[in-house]
Amino acid sequence: MKIQPEKLVRPFALSVNATRVFFENCAFSGYSYTSGEGFKQYFKNCYIEGSTDFIFGEATVLFEDCAIHSKVNS
Repeated sequence: MKIQPEKLVRPFALSVNATRVFFENCAFSGYSYTSGEGFKQYFKNCYIEGSTDFIFGEATVLFEDCAIHSKVNS
């Protein structure tokens, strides 16, 4: 059986459905998407990586002293 890459489900590294959320000294790594859903979120000293369009959603998000990395060939 051949697996077709376009049919694979790519899980979120993070999906937040809450407001006033605080993340500090965390690392998030997802192949496709790192989701920012919710209302207000604050990331401090975090490492975040993913492929094309890996940060998305309707939240208001502040990234303070974070490293945001886009994977190669994404």
